[in-house]
Amino acid sequence: MTQLLTSEKCRDIIRMGPEAFRQLCQKLRGTGRVKDSIRSTVVEQVAKFLHIIGHNVKTRTMSFFFHRSGETISRHFHNVLHAILSLEGEFFKQPSGEDVPYEIRNNSRFYPFFKDCIGAIDGTHSRVKVSRVEAPRFRGRKDHPTQNILAACGFDMKFTYVLAGWEGTASDSRILKDALSREHPLRIPEGKYYLGDAGFMLKPGILTPYRGVRYHLKEYSSIIDAVDRELLQEQSIDRSQSNQPRDEEYRHASLLRDNIAFEMWNVYQSL
Repeated sequence: MTQLLTSEKCRDIIRMGPEAFRQLCQKLRGTGRVKDSIRSTVVEQVAKFLHIIGHNVKTRTMSFFFHRSGETISRHFHNVLHAILSLEGEFFKQPSGEDVPYEIRNNSRFYPFFKDCIGAIDGTHSRVKVSRVEAPRFRGRKDHPTQNILAACGFDMKFTYVLAGWEGTASDSRILKDALSREHPLRIPEGKYYLGDAGFMLKPGILTPYRGVRYHLKEYSSIIDAVDRELLQEQSIDRSQSNQPRDEEYRHASLLRDNIAFEMWNVYQSL
């Protein structure tokens, strides 16, 4: 372990620099869920965990290189995993919306145009290994099984919300509905919104595309109802009935986007 933390290959092996790794070990040790043992230190256990998730290494492979039983490797992995999950409340904090993000407030290019924007939201597909029976549900846009993960982050590049577990074939609408209605939901402060590269400008009163066609809502309380309507539309055989509302939604979204761009251009010309 000492050689690992002093080697230039540290990032290649555990996907993390030496100082960040030391701080992570200290943080996980403080949870009480990862402890030094006679044959394995906290540093070794965390290093094994990071190497496994960073390189998709199997337990039996780690067992060979670390001279530990497969049961020991698995136990250490899950100890570290549970310790990391226990820190969720400390690191995943959704924005209150009370303050304009520093990155917006102190950038004349974005302020005041995005003063009510609290972050960005988007989905990503992560590869998973599932049984052959479940594989078709997880094989969506990719050739291999994936999870469709919804994530939100602030402008400081820190994640504020993550919803994982949905199969790759699940639509963004279905996952968004779940995120908004869970026991611990994605929260959107009144008057604020999220921007999304692949689909959403999401805020109380409006859920409309930043790029693409989604929804135009009248009230915040109707967000989930609107998602339900799209889910029904997806299942409908006759798509023609939904073309007109979607055209209206697209026009509204384009107008909203163009208005912001127009205001920014006017400011730029006046400089």
